[in-house]
Amino acid sequence: RSSDLSPEDAEKKRSLGKAYRNFLNRDGPRALGSKEIPQGAENCLEGMTFVITGVMESIERDEAKSLVERYGGKVTGNVSKKTSYLVMGRDGGESKREKAESLVTRIDRKS
Repeated sequence: RSSDLSPEDAEKKRSLGKAYRNFLNRDGPRALGSKEIPQGAENCLEGMTFVITGVMESIERDEAKSLVERYGGKVTGNVSKKTSYLVMGRDGGESKREKAESLVTRIDRKS
């Protein structure tokens, strides 16, 4: 119940609710297919771990994930000390960016 929450917790709950509604209503890629998909050497991303957040402008997230995996990389959902790159699209998670910065993870902005 809302009445049992502290003012700070109630504000956090409202903020999370708003962020989730924005997530559900966000647009997809605005320029889908407008960029050529790069070709790399076999397993050129081996040993690297990526986190993809937000909306990429020219590729769907599932396609980006498949691309990383095709070249031997790993895609996870959360930033950790093992993360090599955080790929940030439009409306990307700020908490992921903050954690990546605190861990000195390379951030590649794609919006």
